[in-house]
Amino acid sequence: MLTEAQTAVSYHESATTPESRKAKGQFFTPSVVAEFMANMFCDIPTEFRMLDAGAGVGTLTAAVCERIMNEPCRRIFHADLYETDVESIPRLRHVLDACSDALVTHGHNFSYSILDKDFAFATTRQSLPLFTDEDEPVQYDLAIMNPPYFKIGADSEHARAASQLGVVQPNIYSLFLAMAVECLRPNGELVAITPRSYCNGRYFRPFRQWLFQRVSLEQVHSFASRTETFKESQVLQESIITRFRKTLYPTETVKITRSFGRDFSSVETQQVGRNRIIDNSCGDNLICIPETREDSAVVEVAESWSQRFADMGLRISTGPVVMFRTRQFHVDKLGVKATVPLFASHHIKRTGLYWPNQKPKWPEAFAATRDSRKHLVPRDNYLLVKRFTSKEERRRLTASAIFSDTVSSEYVAFENHINYVRHAERSLSLSELCGLEAVFNSVILDRYFRSFSGNTQVNATEVRSMKFPDMETIASIGDLIREANITSCSAREHVVLDALAIRGDTRRYLEGLIL
Repeated sequence: MLTEAQTAVSYHESATTPESRKAKGQFFTPSVVAEFMANMFCDIPTEFRMLDAGAGVGTLTAAVCERIMNEPCRRIFHADLYETDVESIPRLRHVLDACSDALVTHGHNFSYSILDKDFAFATTRQSLPLFTDEDEPVQYDLAIMNPPYFKIGADSEHARAASQLGVVQPNIYSLFLAMAVECLRPNGELVAITPRSYCNGRYFRPFRQWLFQRVSLEQVHSFASRTETFKESQVLQESIITRFRKTLYPTETVKITRSFGRDFSSVETQQVGRNRIIDNSCGDNLICIPETREDSAVVEVAESWSQRFADMGLRISTGPVVMFRTRQFHVDKLGVKATVPLFASHHIKRTGLYWPNQKPKWPEAFAATRDSRKHLVPRDNYLLVKRFTSKEERRRLTASAIFSDTVSSEYVAFENHINYVRHAERSLSLSELCGLEAVFNSVILDRYFRSFSGNTQVNATEVRSMKFPDMETIASIGDLIREANITSCSAREHVVLDALAIRGDTRRYLEGLIL
């Protein structure tokens, strides 16, 4: 059955263009991933009804059918599959007919309905079959999905559909998740492969709050490679697979699994306390996903630190200079007219701030005029942090200090691809700044950050929510580095680990990652 589905995918992809599929938010699930997802369900009833929203050519339903085919106990079930792509529907029907024939041969009873309408609007009373002749909503025991992916416009029909649920949805995939949750029976299960982006950040905060009032997160599966899962479609978003149960009584632990791309032969598994995975201490319901047991230990250490970034008097902001909007203020060289230095992401290295750093067609300075004043910040002691990094990079966090006495102008310009850290009420001391630079560049903070950041941005919102060592400890790290004139990155790493009293297996794990 999965072979039929994979053949259908190949035919469909040869008959369509990547651009047309991307415009529809259409990314087909590889058969090995579908098989893994089907096996994530814990409880498959003897008789049940299943939802597959955004079914494509039926790969996920075929995977469930393959799992059931060899079950010794006879199953009777019906699947409702939503698909709006007219080019996919004939192939979908062919795959489902093959599933039905195979299941009948093995003593099971399978029926299906293909619904050529947008699932996002399926919970309205005008949309069958989610409402029966008795005007009662159809409920599902199981739901499995690989929903489409595209942003929802504020004035779109999808946004209006989301408002009926009482929550703003930034993306179509989160709307599909919410709709599926609404359609589940009590204790029903939902397995979905989606981008990881809803796990953190302020845009998805209302959705997370809504979600965890209705379901228990029971399993999260992550992939060691961000791009391997959907490599044919060139998907750049980091994907995760989640299993939810519709219940008001969440489990005490969450199963965390991890594979290397599509290789599910040696899946790493750990059970982690729910409070370590879902952090609602600030009301954000952030979802933390430590990749390994060692990373779980790192998270436990970090969460023991006494304060969050935002509670330490620190502030983090995004650089105000958007290059394509400020071309009239770009100046090739500092000193021409009234200018200030322009700092950008390529100047930031773990070994220091390299400005000017010759980059073709990149201005070195920014005009300092009355009109450009809103794009500038006062000269001060700042920590500059790269905003865009990917999972595959050796470090997600890269930072460099800028000292006020190294800048002669009254103001400086920070490009939009960097964040800058400052103190809200005063200048950072030299020791504090050196300590912050060492901590931000440390392997322990990098592994901690990776556990809850699932996109290519180092968002200021995420940094504000992170736990940090207290400022006294940070300043002591800076003192040690300055007094001993430590310039080596690895030596600074050991200063941080010593100051934070990292010992035992966690220390050995982190030392093995120091480059």
